[in-house]
Amino acid sequence: MIIIGDVHGCYKTLMALIDKLPKDRNITFVGDLIDRGPASKDVVKFVRDNNYRCVRGNHEDMAKNNPTEWLKHGGMQSFSSYGDDEKQWEEDLEWLNSRPLFLEFPELKDEEGRALLITHSSAGCCWELDKEGIEFPHMIMWNRKDPTSPEGYYNVFGHTPQREGSALLGEDFANIDTGVYFDDGILTAMLFPEKVLITQEVIDDVNY
Repeated sequence: MIIIGDVHGCYKTLMALIDKLPKDRNITFVGDLIDRGPASKDVVKFVRDNNYRCVRGNHEDMAKNNPTEWLKHGGMQSFSSYGDDEKQWEEDLEWLNSRPLFLEFPELKDEEGRALLITHSSAGCCWELDKEGIEFPHMIMWNRKDPTSPEGYYNVFGHTPQREGSALLGEDFANIDTGVYFDDGILTAMLFPEKVLITQEVIDDVNY
């Protein structure tokens, strides 16, 4: 499995990263495909056309449920990338918000026998909540508490950008959001179960 961090509309950077990745592995995204970068429409089209799996991120949630705040946090860049194609934006937004909140892969285990769990933000603090309740969806997309992983899982997520130029790796978790939309940003992919990182410096014209 290959897990790719928050892309945030940086299509050129994503394509450069894809070129570096093994071609015989499944790809899953941790959410936040859109906003801040210049080409959200192209990123979403690429993921949809290739039928890649993706969990729902807080930016997708914000675009649908709080558009006023969304426009202040990178939404204008997404809006611009769609131009006059409002119908496509509405269709893509519905698709983005129909993505699951988490993906479990019990057949994929690390060297300690922990199963792969992919979420947008760290799952440890909310995994025991009622998954049909109101609090769980918010926490699994928006949580910025110190990362922890549910017992028995290796949790790979994004959401909180790491500004030191590398992913944050814990014993049983990995935050692979490396701030691609910053001037010195990097897009990161993780190979699992090897936990090998493959990175690409931002090459999009980011003006956020």
